[in-house]
Amino acid sequence: MRSGRARVNMIVAVGAVALAFAGAMAVFAACGNGDDRVSNTTFTSPRDTKAAQPTTPPPTVSRLPDERLPARPWRTGFANGVMPLQLDDAQLARDLDGMAATGARWLRVDFYWPTVQEAGPQSWNWASTDRVVKGAVERGMEVLAMPAYSPKWARPPGTIDHHPPLNPDWYATFVYEAAKRYGPLGVDTWEIWNEPNVEAFWQPRPDPVAYAALLQRAYAAIKKADPDATVISAGLATGLDEADGSTLSARTFLSRVYDAGARDSFDAVGLHPASFPTLPLEPSDWNSFYNAPTVYQVMADHGDADKKIWATEFGSPTGVAQNAVTPEFQRDILLAAYRGWLDWPFTGPLLVYSYRDIALDPGDREANFGLVQHNGTPKVAMRAFEEVVTQLEAMCAQRSRPECRE
Repeated sequence: MRSGRARVNMIVAVGAVALAFAGAMAVFAACGNGDDRVSNTTFTSPRDTKAAQPTTPPPTVSRLPDERLPARPWRTGFANGVMPLQLDDAQLARDLDGMAATGARWLRVDFYWPTVQEAGPQSWNWASTDRVVKGAVERGMEVLAMPAYSPKWARPPGTIDHHPPLNPDWYATFVYEAAKRYGPLGVDTWEIWNEPNVEAFWQPRPDPVAYAALLQRAYAAIKKADPDATVISAGLATGLDEADGSTLSARTFLSRVYDAGARDSFDAVGLHPASFPTLPLEPSDWNSFYNAPTVYQVMADHGDADKKIWATEFGSPTGVAQNAVTPEFQRDILLAAYRGWLDWPFTGPLLVYSYRDIALDPGDREANFGLVQHNGTPKVAMRAFEEVVTQLEAMCAQRSRPECRE
């Protein structure tokens, strides 16, 4: 891989990438056993609505009127996972300030079900989610909500939170209450689960039929709470079909979701088009960025050519771990990704994973996807991202790209 990267670096110098980019730029009811998970795709509010209601009111927020907000280009943003929920108030404020200062539009946030309903199906604790949503909205950013994973009471004994719930209706009730709570605050975009095509996030093995049932219930629940909401299918991880079923490629998984009858249960398709340690358009079977058009072809083949693909996570790690890249090459990957993503007419937003490194260990690949270091020092890729947003803001101001307000 390192020799390929060196070759690419020789071909694509930083100035060339930036120049090409600039030219291209001149989108949760009683417990049961789950046996009926496929047959009924409608959603009915829980009978005991009083018991099921959250006990605390949603937060109040103050923000500028829409006409006084900056353009914040529609296709830019950050995906920070569960990290914001775990920060103290001061660090959360610093991170939100930093993200908002870039001018980016979106913040993808885990709506972590095991915490919200930790004490059982009639318990509700929205405190950590309230804090992040309030902070993002007050800073003029839009929240892409990613509700996941399964509380202990909702999954088989001895499993972890990445096991799907025994009954998808329990999840549907959770997202229904979340959409009711946060819709009035402007949260109207929902991504249903994360990377269910790999066993790490859908245990014990990926199951497109079971995921389709979850997606169908969740879609009906969200639309009941907020008919104008946008529902995105789960961002699918990079990977090829494995013989043991531990991973299904994005194309295979999505095709089987369609085959399970879920076509009318999402408004856009989620994808995590990783390319590291090479550039996004480096030809390779495993490069899911390069192969995004083949995912779109699956959509078109099923009559969904009008829907878009949202890259709800895209990034590359720095450091010394296997397949990590240099800070300079992280910058090059980011610039090339936006250039290529914006060139495709079937694409929506591309959200950078992530804003800040989660630890100081350069040998831990998962800790080093940030555009700023753990201590808040910007990497060179942050400056490149800011330039992307600046150029798109200028185009939005000139009304040359209608999706700026999409």
